[in-house]
Amino acid sequence: FCQPPCHDKEHSKVYRNLLRDILLFETAVSGTYKIKDKTSLTKLKVNEELSFARSESKYEPDAIVIEKVDGIKVGYVPEADAILFLRLMEAGEFLFAKVKSISFSKRLPVIKIDIYLRDF
Repeated sequence: FCQPPCHDKEHSKVYRNLLRDILLFETAVSGTYKIKDKTSLTKLKVNEELSFARSESKYEPDAIVIEKVDGIKVGYVPEADAILFLRLMEAGEFLFAKVKSISFSKRLPVIKIDIYLRDF
C-alpha cells in the first residue's frame, strides 16, 4: 500500500476519501535569508503545498526544513514552534504546510504558511 503522496490512481482515490487535513497552526517561514537562490521563493504560489523534513545539520538538530514538493528548500519552521511539530513527525504523523501569503520586506520574502496534520 503506497504512502501519501500516492501516485497509484486506484489507491489515490481511496486515500482522498479517507483523508482529513487538520489546520494546526499559522506562522511565517523563518530563515529565508539563508536561501542562496531566492528565485525559487519568488515563484511560490498561494495554496502551494510544502513538505517538512528534519534538518540534517549537526548545529540545528531540532530544526524542521520546509521544502517545495520538488525538494527545493524554502526555509524553516520557526525555532520556537519546531519542537511540537518535530514530536508529531517523530510519532509518525504526516505534517505539511500551505502557502497562505507572500510579501516582501527589505527584499526578503515574508512567507506566511498554515501547518496541517493529514489525518488518515
